[in-house]
Amino acid sequence: MTRSTASLSATAEGLRVEGVLDFETVPGLAPRLAGFLGGSPGIAADLSGVTHANSAALALMVDWTRQARAAGCEIRFLHVPAQLHTIAEVTGVDEILCMNSALRLCPG
Repeated sequence: MTRSTASLSATAEGLRVEGVLDFETVPGLAPRLAGFLGGSPGIAADLSGVTHANSAALALMVDWTRQARAAGCEIRFLHVPAQLHTIAEVTGVDEILCMNSALRLCPG
């Protein structure tokens, strides 16, 4: 059986998340956001490199939103995979996440 992998890296625009976001990979990514917050008023997390995501990915996004707010920062999730958008809408979590739109105001 192949192990899932995921990575988080800094880019000029913010962060880039790549790979599989599932119950195997999310626990390793969750605490890594703190190292990128460093006093910035806002940060973007590009999910266009995510190849598969499940409810663990949604939990990661909620956790990162909580971490960012605690640090006085806003996090925007860009290029959120369609299946993750659907899970967020069905569960109502889309009301607290800032996803895909630079134009709409993020929930506060």
